[in-house]
Amino acid sequence: MSITQLTDTEALALSGVTNTETRATHTVVGQFNHAAARKRLDARILELCELNAELEVYKDTAAATTVGIGAGRRNLGNNAVVYAGGTVSLSAYNNATGLVWLYSNSGTATIGTGSSWPSYPHWKLAEVTIAAGVITGILDRRNEGLSDVVIRSGSTGSRPAAGTIGQLYWNTTTTKLNVSTGSAWVLADGTSA
Repeated sequence: MSITQLTDTEALALSGVTNTETRATHTVVGQFNHAAARKRLDARILELCELNAELEVYKDTAAATTVGIGAGRRNLGNNAVVYAGGTVSLSAYNNATGLVWLYSNSGTATIGTGSSWPSYPHWKLAEVTIAAGVITGILDRRNEGLSDVVIRSGSTGSRPAAGTIGQLYWNTTTTKLNVSTGSAWVLADGTSA
């Protein structure tokens, strides 16, 4: 995607306009306290950059096949896990693509790597291409959300006790999704399952 520079006329037309997606307000042309308005805009831009950096995978300067991963938080199953940030070597994927994901290891936020995505619940972070011992590309996969969540399934008779609120179960007897209220199984519309 190429980015086109605004013309002077287009830029001046943004004077005082607030972007609905970012909530950042463009400085007003001729405003008396222009410096304060610019500082507010800069603060909002930096805040948005910080949000974008959450769990970002980037080239690490220490080694040619190492990536850095920004700190971040994600929900995995019923648990929120917090990753403090760190680095991961992808040297095993030279002349290939290494995949990077976040998963919960007994409640601890853990970074996984591999040549294919795992079958257990995880958040995709990035695809990292390495050629001749150097990272040549990083494809951001963070916006794809929680991946490979498998809903437990079976017959009505093999359905577990409805002990966890929000637990899902695909009922193969009725071919309908069952949801636990904590004490009973119901259909998604709240009627008895």
